[in-house]
Order: sequence, then structure tokens, then C-alpha cells
Amino acid sequence: MQAILLVVSTDVFSMPQLVVIPVGPYDAIHVGAASPSLPQALVEQLKAPGKMFIPVGVYSQAIWEVEKTATGEVKKRRVMDVMVSPS
Repeated sequence: MQAILLVVSTDVFSMPQLVVIPVGPYDAIHVGAASPSLPQALVEQLKAPGKMFIPVGVYSQAIWEVEKTATGEVKKRRVMDVMVSPS
């Protein structure tokens, strides 16, 4: 069974509000609201292998893909520039 965590509630000036569901680590994490920086706590919740998609930035934002490989290596890739509205 795959576990997916969705994080959707935040404002552009604070970290995403994370409700920890005791199922992690997660195969996939999707964050639907921008975070000013990449939350290390979410990276730590990724299963190896696993992927996270998250908008990061305050005034200049981008979608980042964070991949944790089967060996636990974390790879980050800037996918595209976006402007995510505060929730």
C-alpha cells in the first residue's frame, strides 16, 4: 500500500501547516501552497524511494521536485516558476 501526504494549508509568509498522520514515511508528498523554504521535516518523511512536489519561495516561487532514491540520496530539481496564491 502506498502512503501519500497532501499539505495544502499555509500562507506565503510561513511554513506549511503539517498534520502528521502516523503512516509515514510517505511514497509521495504533494504540497499545494508555497513554503518560503524547503521544509526538511517533509524531506525526512519521504520514503526511499519517494517524491515530493512543492512550491517554494516568497515573492519569486518555483515548483521543486524532491526525489529520495532507493539508497536515501536526496535529489532536488527546479521544475518551473510559478506564483501560488496564499491560502
